[in-house]
Amino acid sequence: MKIIRIIALILFFLIVVIVTFLLTINKATRDLNKQGYGLSTGTTGDSTNVFLDILTLWQVYPLKTPSTPTTQKPTTTTPVDPTADLPATDSSTEGWKTYENKDYGFSFKYPEGWILTDNYKGIVQLYNTSGQREGTELSESETKIVVYQYNDVLENAINKNTNNVTIISRGAFNVAGKNGEKIIAKPELGSETTFVFFPNVDDSKTFEFVNMEDNNQLDQILSTFKFTK
Repeated sequence: MKIIRIIALILFFLIVVIVTFLLTINKATRDLNKQGYGLSTGTTGDSTNVFLDILTLWQVYPLKTPSTPTTQKPTTTTPVDPTADLPATDSSTEGWKTYENKDYGFSFKYPEGWILTDNYKGIVQLYNTSGQREGTELSESETKIVVYQYNDVLENAINKNTNNVTIISRGAFNVAGKNGEKIIAKPELGSETTFVFFPNVDDSKTFEFVNMEDNNQLDQILSTFKFTK
């Protein structure tokens, strides 16, 4: 009698499991049929078809579980400032005077407070008189920059005018669109000096700027150099 009860409980449990399984299969079948899978929906019928349907459900149904949609965040575009890449205006030469030589066809700016003379050696000489006493004469030692022009091409002019100096450094230098050279050297007598050589418009002659003191000041002056003919 006890054995019969145990068997009855086992059968009841199996029936519940089978019914639950069949209901789950039936629901899954309806879901897949809505998505285009041709499966049988009954719980009875050909055993082969039922077996194949169960196999298909086991392979396909887990793959068709709905996924949580991802929300794409909107992208924001930062407007580009059209003047961001433009070079800043150099105000270091504001208030400078302008020198123009019509005979040699060039002009440049020089600091206010400097004295310029064109009746001595070279085309023109520049003196910084900011520390000079009023009424005293200019001396050779106070010369800041001397400008020369040679009737020779660039390479020859450089070789002729640097053969008696010890070159410390040498490199390319551009003035008013013309490719020249900047040479820092030490003469036999005197202190370290900067020489800048560059050709004229048609490359037939060579300009030389000699700076005996402030190299940065020379670069600023040459940045304002222009050919006028």
